[in-house]
Amino acid sequence: MSLIENMWQIIQQKRAKRSRRLGNKAELIVAVKEEWANILQETIDDLTEKMPRRLQDLDGKKEIPTNSRVTDIQYIDIDEGLLVTWNKPKELVRCDVHYDLLYSAEFGQYTLETNTESVIIPYDTYCFNIIQVFIGAWVGNYITSYTISNYSDQRIVEEINFSVSPENQDELIVTWNKHPKQELCALEYDIEYFTNDVEKQSFNVTEPEAKFTFIYCAYAMVVIKTYGLERTHMGPIDTFNAIQYPENATRIVDIKMEPESDQTLITWTSPALIPTCNISYNISITTDRDNFTLNISEPAILVLESLYCFLIKLEIQAIIGQLVGEKITAEFEIGLDPIQNLKLTPSSPPETLTATWEDLPKQELCKIEYLVTYGYGTPDLTDYGATTQTTVDLDFAFCITTYVQVTAVSNNITSKEAVATYDGGRPVSIDAAQNIVSDEPWDDIMTVSWTPAATVYYCNVIYTVNASNSANGESANCTGTRGCDITLDNFCPSTELVVTASLLNEEPIDGVPSRETYICW
Repeated sequence: MSLIENMWQIIQQKRAKRSRRLGNKAELIVAVKEEWANILQETIDDLTEKMPRRLQDLDGKKEIPTNSRVTDIQYIDIDEGLLVTWNKPKELVRCDVHYDLLYSAEFGQYTLETNTESVIIPYDTYCFNIIQVFIGAWVGNYITSYTISNYSDQRIVEEINFSVSPENQDELIVTWNKHPKQELCALEYDIEYFTNDVEKQSFNVTEPEAKFTFIYCAYAMVVIKTYGLERTHMGPIDTFNAIQYPENATRIVDIKMEPESDQTLITWTSPALIPTCNISYNISITTDRDNFTLNISEPAILVLESLYCFLIKLEIQAIIGQLVGEKITAEFEIGLDPIQNLKLTPSSPPETLTATWEDLPKQELCKIEYLVTYGYGTPDLTDYGATTQTTVDLDFAFCITTYVQVTAVSNNITSKEAVATYDGGRPVSIDAAQNIVSDEPWDDIMTVSWTPAATVYYCNVIYTVNASNSANGESANCTGTRGCDITLDNFCPSTELVVTASLLNEEPIDGVPSRETYICW
């Protein structure tokens, strides 16, 4: 009821609205004197005029408790702003209480009034810090107390996005959105960027975008710290920790196979975007003889020829930190080596021609068959058949070139054929004709046929047949290569047939005669 007490409460309210907090007793004395001097005479007159009514209100009533503070102040972020709620002082639970809320923020000092235990502070009046909140509880014109509360808003940045610059694949662009309630705020962002292979990059920006030189390795972590006015530190507001790679960053490309003397070199290439990363490779190798897996650090592997025959299948997977890349498969047919050192050697005496060759150097442990074809005097070859040996015997042919072709085959894989030729040359002698046959004479004509000796089957041999009848002394002859006709007046009672062979090329060679006797029945 004291007038001076009301004056002191007015001074306390004005002091609370000051933007700068008082640091010591001397500053408090100065502030009180300033606020006392600023009290208007109209205020003092108003308090004096109301004194009779206030005395009347007090007459017969219980005294209003002093120092009755609100409790359980809560701050709730809603779309309209910051909802502040509290509980009514328990001493005033039966009283009609109204409240004023004073707050000091970056954009100024504000007062709100309400008859309920809640009020909404509009978000366009503050950014991050509401330095102090004063809630005064009033019963009629009498203030029971002021409750002081501090609130600090920590809103995070939203929707952080990562992308690789389309113009520069080594540049990472990080963008984010301001919190909707920060659109009116002047903010700064401290950005820190880490990877496992490069030193930390950090700098300050005022717009929600940052660009980094990006090395695509095991991880990329971006820390965004937000600052308000006067660089009041509010962070870290948000931390984004993620593995960021461009599309196909770990995809193996350009797999090549290069056969060497006793092994096969297999190489591949990782994309140029990650040459500086610590990469390892999981390799699975399947051959037609074995399979095995291993992990290596270089994009190359040697496969010994003893591990495969004709086929190598690969699965290669790049590993960068904890990131496992896509499995890339490749398949190589090694192929069969050409037949080596095919030779044709006649026997002595020259009855057979032996073809020999060597096992394939890289496939000597593999299951291989050899297909042999041959021919005499023409490239049109006859199939000899298949063999697993490295030698075959063929019939020897004089006077003509022998062609021999050998091809290796396994698992439907065929090597390049090897071809050899042998010139039969001239025989030293000519064997007698074989299988002489004389038909029954007809009109004094007898047909004689024979088979040339195998050793000169392909030679240019002319055979002469001499026929003589010992009974009447009549004789005649004919020539041919396989047969001829002889004319005699009489072939009875018997006629001796002598077949003589002659090689007519260059200097003639006479062969051994063959004899046969025709007897009339």
